[in-house]
Amino acid sequence: MRRILAVAALTVCAALSPGPAGAAQLVGTDVPSCRPPAVDAAFVVVPVNAGRAFTANPCLAAQAAGLRQVQLFVNGADPGPGATHWPGGGCASAHTPSCAQLYGEAVATDAIATVRASGAQLLPRIWWVDIETLNTWTGTHAANLASIRGTVQALRSRPDLVSAVGIYSSRQQWHDITGDDRSMTVPQWSGTPMATQAQAEDNCSSTASFTQGPVVMTQFARPDGADGDVVCPPRLGSHAPARSGESLLVQGSALPGSVVTVESHEPDRTIRRQHVTTPSSGTWQARVRLRFTGTIQLATAAGLRRGIVAVAPALPLSVSTGRCVVSASGTVTPHYPGQQVQVVVSGGRSATVGTGATGFWHARVPQPCGALVSVQARITGVDGRTRWVSAARSRSVIVRV
Repeated sequence: MRRILAVAALTVCAALSPGPAGAAQLVGTDVPSCRPPAVDAAFVVVPVNAGRAFTANPCLAAQAAGLRQVQLFVNGADPGPGATHWPGGGCASAHTPSCAQLYGEAVATDAIATVRASGAQLLPRIWWVDIETLNTWTGTHAANLASIRGTVQALRSRPDLVSAVGIYSSRQQWHDITGDDRSMTVPQWSGTPMATQAQAEDNCSSTASFTQGPVVMTQFARPDGADGDVVCPPRLGSHAPARSGESLLVQGSALPGSVVTVESHEPDRTIRRQHVTTPSSGTWQARVRLRFTGTIQLATAAGLRRGIVAVAPALPLSVSTGRCVVSASGTVTPHYPGQQVQVVVSGGRSATVGTGATGFWHARVPQPCGALVSVQARITGVDGRTRWVSAARSRSVIVRV
């Protein structure tokens, strides 16, 4: 695949912490037609076309032969009336979105026929639609997008050869071709210009998505000049805090077809594990039951990611004052051994205490006499490099003289 020339803007997402040092990454390569793949690639993305829609890669079968992990990509386009393969009839001189969609469908139909004619023995695979400005785009943003939709929908209608359909592009090229359309919920393979493998891995944790779908693969430049590709480790999406013991719906993203191992780790060392297969959308869901705020660990062949899932325990707060001191107390429900409550008083003074066998806690914080202060109690914890607060309560009092 031609390397993308435009730089995508990236914003780091802090919802997850990285996996353990040295966690495995699933690294492959994408190749132009008739170039042999690198021998150390875990998977290969092979072109169906020879650089343009309605052309055939003459080496498709040879490039895919003997490889267990193969993905395919097809060139998208919207050349407009007068182009070979443009629909006839009422579309012969019309460049409308409906005519462009018919053309996009024909792109997919021809690509399917090319694969069948090649003799390549392929089970259903992930197919990527290549959206780059070096392809032919002469329509409006709406017409270009309609052509892309036509190709995606036509590929999805062929489960005998297609297990999932995604988009390959960059933020800038997607902007130039579609006008920053955000309506397509398809997995995204993010092209990155001259990035290193480390940068590509970092891009997996970014919010670089230019569609509504998740970023599941990113590209980089291999030292040998070929394109390398990193399958992104699973990600944990947003969720609302749950009550203790409730079934919490968590969701995230991964490469379609990936089996995600979802493990919940609670402070009392309770571990629950389940396996979820990522559907063609690239977004998976799982239900997790937690009693305490804990860690969710996600694992696939592409690596590990960890995130915090918050449970909102009851945290009543009673505040009283003595002479130049604030006293705070309460009972945490539910509680576990070693749980801590931090009491913070305006002005920066604080105290951290543990909960007793029943969850009861009590803290005293010296304060200036006569001051009006705000008192906050919060259940805190530290997991790796991430500090979390699962519940907080506040009161305001005047400190007795």
